[in-house]
Amino acid sequence: MDFSALLARGETITAVNSVSVDLTTSPPILIGTAVASGGLVQFRVGGGLQDSRYKFTVFVTTSAGNTLDGEGYLQCRGPSSFTITPGVGGMGVTGN
Repeated sequence: MDFSALLARGETITAVNSVSVDLTTSPPILIGTAVASGGLVQFRVGGGLQDSRYKFTVFVTTSAGNTLDGEGYLQCRGPSSFTITPGVGGMGVTGN
């Protein structure tokens, strides 16, 4: 998730407070450990139910002491096939 547009010049993310998902399915969506670098937060997801849409919310603390939240949506189309839709803060995906 890209928080860069919400940060002041020189401000960085110092802590990822939480990453949550709004939908519980079987099999569940799994969220890996979140890592912050500059204005970006990255985490891996796995599992999930085909044709399900998951809303992710990420809360962070910045070097200026601000608390920010961002959200994005992930559409599980099938095994290893996802579509990402940015929300507030923006969400991006890297890898396969």
